[in-house]
Amino acid sequence: MKIKFESKFEKDLKRIKDKKVLYRLKQAIIDIKVATNLSEIDCLKKL
Repeated sequence: MKIKFESKFEKDLKRIKDKKVLYRLKQAIIDIKVATNLSEIDCLKKL
């Protein structure tokens, strides 16, 4: 899947100091990029 980030999100990422949170975010982004459809993404909730 293609992912598009807002500039605000990128700025918010720079402010995060907790390595565990950054690692989990990185893993989530990788999982989304690899997925070919929404059903392949774990813990996805409809908003």
